[in-house]
Amino acid sequence: MTDRIVDAWEEEADEAEEAASGINWLARIVIVAMLVGTGSGSALLWRAAGGGSLLHSMTSSAPSVTVAAKAATPGDLDAIRQQITSLNQSNQQLLAAQQAEIKRLTDQLAILSGKLDLLQRPVTSAQAAIQPPKLSAPPAAKKKPEAVKPAVAAVKPEPKPAVDPKPTGAISTGGAPLQLTR
Repeated sequence: MTDRIVDAWEEEADEAEEAASGINWLARIVIVAMLVGTGSGSALLWRAAGGGSLLHSMTSSAPSVTVAAKAATPGDLDAIRQQITSLNQSNQQLLAAQQAEIKRLTDQLAILSGKLDLLQRPVTSAQAAIQPPKLSAPPAAKKKPEAVKPAVAAVKPEPKPAVDPKPTGAISTGGAPLQLTR
């Protein structure tokens, strides 16, 4: 009895596999048909919208370029050479003008850098760098020759009065007003 059940169950499994394989083939055919239909419909819409054929536009533009190059005359080539020459000359003039401007700006920068260095030095070195104006001596007045005086044998300097090292009175520091004390 178990053999019959097993045989029946195997027959049902075989029938299910055959039915499933038939459905798989049918499903695959439907999917391929849908993809072909979608692609064809998209192509028709593309052409209707003005997209045209990409292959046609690529093949039609290549020969026109070669025909245009073959149709150029020596006069056209001379005109193109003259245009290129004039563009090259104008570019060289612009480059020379830019280089001159860069040189001028570099010189100005060097001058400003030197002035900045002078400002950063201590005041004493900056004062030393500034040249004092030349003072001319006033013209010497003509003097009448004086009689030669006999030299004094020994001149003693007068003694200076003793100065008190401590000042007396109020001293202002910083410009503050002094208070009068009496």
